[in-house]
Amino acid sequence: MPGGGLARVAVPRARMSVARPIRGGPAPAATAKASSGGAWLKNLWQKRIKRNMSRALAAVNSRAGGPQDTRDGGAPRASPLPVGVVPPAPRTGVKRGTHPKLPQARRGRLTLKAASHTKAAETLPDGMGVPAGAGPGPGPRDQPRRRVKRSRATEFETHAERKRAKAISAVEGLLDSLPAFFVSPQGAERSTQVTSHERRRLLRKLMLDKAGPKGEAAKKGARAWRLFASEVVRRNLPKAGLPASAELIAQVVSAELERSCREAKGTRGGRTTGRTIRQGFEYLAEIGLPFKSVTDPLVRAAEKPPPDMTPGGRVLKHAGSLPLKVQLQLEYLAGAAEWSVTRVLARSFLTACFVHHIRLNDALGAILFLDEKSPDDVIRGRTTLKSVQGAPPVELYAPADQWSGKYHWLREHVTELGGRKHAIPSFAVSGKGRCAGKPSCGTHLLRGVISEEHARTALRDMCAQAPLRMSDEEFAELHITTGKSEVVSTILVVD
Repeated sequence: MPGGGLARVAVPRARMSVARPIRGGPAPAATAKASSGGAWLKNLWQKRIKRNMSRALAAVNSRAGGPQDTRDGGAPRASPLPVGVVPPAPRTGVKRGTHPKLPQARRGRLTLKAASHTKAAETLPDGMGVPAGAGPGPGPRDQPRRRVKRSRATEFETHAERKRAKAISAVEGLLDSLPAFFVSPQGAERSTQVTSHERRRLLRKLMLDKAGPKGEAAKKGARAWRLFASEVVRRNLPKAGLPASAELIAQVVSAELERSCREAKGTRGGRTTGRTIRQGFEYLAEIGLPFKSVTDPLVRAAEKPPPDMTPGGRVLKHAGSLPLKVQLQLEYLAGAAEWSVTRVLARSFLTACFVHHIRLNDALGAILFLDEKSPDDVIRGRTTLKSVQGAPPVELYAPADQWSGKYHWLREHVTELGGRKHAIPSFAVSGKGRCAGKPSCGTHLLRGVISEEHARTALRDMCAQAPLRMSDEEFAELHITTGKSEVVSTILVVD
């Protein structure tokens, strides 16, 4: 039949005879006579479905007290959707998966935990460890979970700015973990003389002054404070264990030293952990916490490991000179004809670090510029040595004629840096995860300076390229770096 497949469906005559007229249209019988074939049955079926859906939605809205539609001046009709149902958004050109998502929980419902107190107040006595200004109410763990997008790493124009940011982050983390009675002014006289905001600002300045260039002392203090707080909870000491006695501090130092030596994975076998914890308590005493007994000889004795606690056959790695083949490898990569991130990094390592015989950490703070008299023959720069506190900048001079010949690309490289305040730039990579810090995966340069971690990774990646093709095992056998960030400052490139 020309009406299509639906025209072949057998419909009883009785059901057709009792069909009601459809609003705004002829009766079914008239439709059947005017239509050719069975197209009228298809239209009738679709209209009846719409009518039944409208009646069902009207019944739902009438029970829920929802809105109704009174178009055409007739009886109220149901709104297109039930109450609480959000209509689908129109399709746009936004890529799938990039639109913002609402916080979701299991089984499609948001739930709040019944606890109304923070984790710190639950585990530490007398408000110990509760951030200053924290009051009653749900803590961070009481909020519904949401997927937070990781922000892009911050680019720093100089290495000094990166170290300063690390120090501020360490101080802020420790300041938030200190008890409120220490951060806020206590007593009638102190509360009237300064405000909480003023004392916190002054305390933050003091902590930054004692924290070190990258906040190393503040990190040690935070670690010592966490261990001390756990020991106070375990012993159920009154007044948060303060002021701390020399015996209590020595017990914390000794316990952590034993645990570190038992579970150590580093090259030192955990033997320096006791000294680190003791230095953390010294930092806490310097900023005003009652740990004056940290200078007691009992604590000094507790930080020393027993003679039987040996590294267990570990090879002690050290700072030293890299083999000559590493510099020859970088000179080969620096002389490539086509531009690449690898070529830029190889030239940067040579001109800022290798030819001047300085540490890599000092090279990260160096700048390069053309020599006034011999721009093609002298590699000129300036840096500040970390080992000399308060020393003036050191002028760098080196000949542009090295083992593989003259650096004919010297002027081009200094011009490409474009007056940057650093000599080794950071770069973007095409992939994620294992490609981070590898020049072989680099796409373009960024405006910031390379980090210490990525500088070490970049050096290893360039040594792994042709023609040297140094494996990770061969690089590890040099015993130059232990994989920690602070060890970058101990890499010497003296030939």
